[in-house]
Amino acid sequence: MSEPNIQLMENGPILIKGPGKYVNAEGQEEQKDQNWLALCRCGHSPIHPFCDGTHKEKGFEAAKGEIHTS
Repeated sequence: MSEPNIQLMENGPILIKGPGKYVNAEGQEEQKDQNWLALCRCGHSPIHPFCDGTHKEKGFEAAKGEIHTS
């Protein structure tokens, strides 16, 4: 089985592509319909930890691969 591919996108989310499973805060595995997941890196998404594209509206800037903790 291949490994997941994790990319920190320039001025955007963390993309996780490939096989894997999502486990919520209660420890329950949840199904996802697509073979990828986008996680918010700007901190403004109303569906955090998932990305909804709000980073574009807020003008989020971060170099590809740079991690922000704010």
